[in-house]
Amino acid sequence: MRFKVSILIFCLLFIFDISAQNRPRYSAGFDVKIPRIISNNGFQKAMFGIADVDLNCSFLPTSYISVGVDYKYAYYQINNKFIQTQSAGQAELNIIGLSLFYINNVSEITYAKFGIKAGVGKLFGSLGTNTPHYAENNFLIEPTLGYYLNNSSFGSVGLVVSYSFWNSGFKPEVIGLSQVSGLNSSDFNSNNSVLCIGLSYEKLFGYK
Repeated sequence: MRFKVSILIFCLLFIFDISAQNRPRYSAGFDVKIPRIISNNGFQKAMFGIADVDLNCSFLPTSYISVGVDYKYAYYQINNKFIQTQSAGQAELNIIGLSLFYINNVSEITYAKFGIKAGVGKLFGSLGTNTPHYAENNFLIEPTLGYYLNNSSFGSVGLVVSYSFWNSGFKPEVIGLSQVSGLNSSDFNSNNSVLCIGLSYEKLFGYK
């Protein structure tokens, strides 16, 4: 009996050791998403989202936890159908922060990730191609969900959805205006929230 128990324990330790050796320790990748403005009526009407890009590098202390550094760049363009006095203008968000994800290995080739990103940075605003005339500090929190298909040689490709909250809201001054025709002060909230949907790529490495 003791011999059988010893064999079982040995097998379990062996399997655990093999799985640990085959487990990645690091990942690096990027997300490319389309942002859709959810809150702040003034932001919705005056601007529209063009792109939301994330670059990330993470450490995986276990097979189901990921801790990383994340950089976000988001670009919003003026809606000249609504603001007809201006033909060009943009708002750009630059954020650097940390990320924490839970990883669920659904199968041998698929996995899901759910977590949160948080960071600090600046919102820049300008008219046309002029040097940004407006800058404001920002804090961002972004719950994120992704589902990935993994190919060990190529990397992982997935669908990602996120919902970001900014601690500052859009206002006419961001695009160099004192007011926007058709909008009043009640249309400009103190915060912004944006839904982003897009594609993600990441490479797992550091297997040992």
